[in-house]
Amino acid sequence: MAKSTAIAAALLATTTVAGAGVYYHLQTKDPGDRPEQLALAVPEQAYAVGYLATDPKVWSKLDRFGNPAAKQVIDRSIQQIQKETVGDIDFAQDVQPWLGNIMLASFANDKTKEKPTVLAISKVKDKLSAFNFLNKLKNKSKDPTTESDYKGAKIWSVSGSKPFHVAYSDDWLVGSADRATVEKSIDTLKGAASFSQKNGNEFFASGRLNLPNPIASVYIDFPRMAAAVNTSKLDSNQVAKLVKAQSFVAGMGIDDQGLRAKAITQMNGNSLKLPATNGKVLTNFPPDSLLVLNGSGIKNIWDETVKQSANEPKTMEAIENLRSSFRAQTKLDLDKDVFSWLGGEYAIGIFPQKEGLLGSFTGLGITAVIEGNESQANEKSLDSMVKGIGAGKVVIKPRQSTDGKTINDIASPFGVGSLLSYGSIDDKTVFLSTKNTTTTEPLSKGADFQKIVATLPASDQGLTYINFRQLAAALQDDTLKKYFPSMPPEYFSLLKAIEGMAIGSKLDGDTYRTEGVLMLAPANSQSAAAKTDNKPETTPQAPAGQ
Repeated sequence: MAKSTAIAAALLATTTVAGAGVYYHLQTKDPGDRPEQLALAVPEQAYAVGYLATDPKVWSKLDRFGNPAAKQVIDRSIQQIQKETVGDIDFAQDVQPWLGNIMLASFANDKTKEKPTVLAISKVKDKLSAFNFLNKLKNKSKDPTTESDYKGAKIWSVSGSKPFHVAYSDDWLVGSADRATVEKSIDTLKGAASFSQKNGNEFFASGRLNLPNPIASVYIDFPRMAAAVNTSKLDSNQVAKLVKAQSFVAGMGIDDQGLRAKAITQMNGNSLKLPATNGKVLTNFPPDSLLVLNGSGIKNIWDETVKQSANEPKTMEAIENLRSSFRAQTKLDLDKDVFSWLGGEYAIGIFPQKEGLLGSFTGLGITAVIEGNESQANEKSLDSMVKGIGAGKVVIKPRQSTDGKTINDIASPFGVGSLLSYGSIDDKTVFLSTKNTTTTEPLSKGADFQKIVATLPASDQGLTYINFRQLAAALQDDTLKKYFPSMPPEYFSLLKAIEGMAIGSKLDGDTYRTEGVLMLAPANSQSAAAKTDNKPETTPQAPAGQ
């Protein structure tokens, strides 16, 4: 990195290094600069802001989690990032003692709309250390560095191929590649309208996300962004899509389970409404599932995509090509034979499995459960779709399940069990699966699932669930391990430091609320690793009724 960009690196690259770095190099001084305080330096013309806490008291909450091996891997990664982004600057020694929490703001670029103008803001904890650091960078720079005064604030400017300007005013430090933006920030500090005071801006409202120990957050105002970014390559219909969302706010914090994130998307009253999910389809997956994705309304999404594409020739052309290709290969109508009945809830899951074609090669199985719109029509639709995709070349062997239902096995071309099985679960729900046994204990009753998902509020717009302990076990199994021969063993320590993840969403009028948790294993606890390494092989399971 050129020395002329060192000042920029001290502020901008710190957003990458600081958040993780303070976790391992804790200081004791509290900067006391919350997002609503830093926003006082953001001019009202901004359309997006981001915040990163460097407060060691907040990041020290992570001390209760993880394992020594995982921390060593992360520490090495942080050192590498620091080396590549800020060169010979040592964040812990050169920057952290004086730099407070950080805010970045984006503005329209007056010269070109291809890239936004970015303003970096922080409060200075130690004036002398900050002054010495900036002088150190100035002396190292090979490009001309000048000092000037603007309304009582000192501005350091580095010229060259990548100019940058840093201003110091009282306890404030602001920087940007655009001097005019720095001057606007100084004007804001001296009384001009700020971003946080603009009408309708709720990003800085107290308790907006209600996150414990917040470490990062972001806010985007979409109408302002649409006016600021380059829309010359978009037609009027695409620009209209951009402003369908009014605003987006998201943040992350540290709680007793690990890392928790929340997001709120405020729509303009014309958002796509999907059927509510109740999680019933999740009962068809085994408790040792590695990954499960749950949602609803595939038909609704397809119909809305087709509708919105009516005024977009390129998108409509792509849809017509997809329809034609699907019809040529399967003799089926994509709209009538596939999407027309996919109106209900669905879920796709991956779980350990040894038998069958997929299981013998990977040690994993997969199941899809789909709730359609019409009773009795879904199995027929699924049967037509499977036979159509197989173009009459697959061998399908029907059999009776223990409860008298017909299960169709698609024979493996290699003679290793069946490739897939499909059939009905009830009069509205069908399944495709690589597994032929019955689920004796559903995923929703599993201890891991309950432990992780129970920390989330009720969701009616789907759920994403990942069991990292099961994932670590699968990757270390000989069947799957052969596909990752170069994966360093120490990276498994990272997986073992995470127990699981879950993300759920809820629709409240025109407001989407999403919450996710990354559940971390307690520090100095070997329970997660022991369960992963010594867990006895379980019998893979799949939808009931097989």
